[in-house]
Amino acid sequence: MRQQPSNRYRHDRAPRETGPEMDTVADKQAHAGFSVVELLTALAVIGLLAALATPPLGAWFQDRRLIALNNALAGDLQRDQATVLEPCAER
Repeated sequence: MRQQPSNRYRHDRAPRETGPEMDTVADKQAHAGFSVVELLTALAVIGLLAALATPPLGAWFQDRRLIALNNALAGDLQRDQATVLEPCAER
């Protein structure tokens, strides 16, 4: 005599249709998030963009440093000029 298959691991519900309109909350939670491949691809793209942006960013910092030094020198010259010309204004 042949034994019937055990229903121990089967759900008591009937088979359901598949499709986006029939997804349950459990199905959506099971497929939530990103895969490892997607995360690694995004990380590679971010790394590539960072590598491409590094040389212009370094030049930008160097330009800003030069501008700051130029402004400091101009301020020092104006202050020194004012202190030198100050005695002449008192006459």
